[in-house]
Amino acid sequence: MNIKYSLSAILLSSFMLFGAEAFCETPESGVRQSNRVAYSTSANTQVSGSRIYGEWIILSANGRDMNLRDSAPYIDINASDGKIYGDVGGNVVNACFEIPERGHISVSEIEMTHLPSAYIREEDDIKTGLGDACSYTITKKKNDIYYLDLLDKRGNIVVHAKRHNADVMTGMWRIDKINGNEIEDSNLEIVVDVPELKIHGKTGCNIFNGDIGLDRNKDWFIQFQNIIVSRMKCEDSKMAVERDFMVALEETEIIKRENGGKTIRLLDRNKKEVLLLKRIQQ
Repeated sequence: MNIKYSLSAILLSSFMLFGAEAFCETPESGVRQSNRVAYSTSANTQVSGSRIYGEWIILSANGRDMNLRDSAPYIDINASDGKIYGDVGGNVVNACFEIPERGHISVSEIEMTHLPSAYIREEDDIKTGLGDACSYTITKKKNDIYYLDLLDKRGNIVVHAKRHNADVMTGMWRIDKINGNEIEDSNLEIVVDVPELKIHGKTGCNIFNGDIGLDRNKDWFIQFQNIIVSRMKCEDSKMAVERDFMVALEETEIIKRENGGKTIRLLDRNKKEVLLLKRIQQ
């Protein structure tokens, strides 16, 4: 059975466990300015500072690999309220953060639940790493996957994390084929926002929006959930395409990346192609 994850569950847990305070104290020069730039250490390129926001799967902390059997630990760096939320093994963590200047980060008020866990050492390493972080770098490596390194004041990597492979889908896409059938209507589009776990788009008749489900233990996995479609009536041929499109989205589980990421084939659980997408813009 595929495991579907929802950020809302983590947010609810954090709210219940740590109280009702919704916002951290952050200066206007900090987290809310998303045009910051962090410089990659492995290449002389710039990565938009807004790339730090969203969900990151933790690969190691304080030099310890995160080989958790049950679920990959992750944090979500939330731009809207200046908080970090996450599930780090068997416990939930949240904290406040500031980004006072380019490539710098400060994490404070770190709280973690104290439920029984088989991963106490890993959880403590993550908590310590977050507390020691004072700068960060974001690099884009093979297959366009982004990696985040949080560094301490001596330049040591204290948290090493990556985006889920599904992040390659972030952007706007034109629907070229549904179940192998070519689509002539250029108004079929989908906008995918993996960091925010949201989608929206046009069916050629109506507009829709929905959520993204990820399995952090599976590469190239994505599901589209809770899809809501407006109810405008169109000609029968357009309504038929819309129905096929919505069913294909609900059946999607596997991402197949081609042509340097300009083309995406979405497959169902049996590896049958249900959608062919062409990138419109990043």
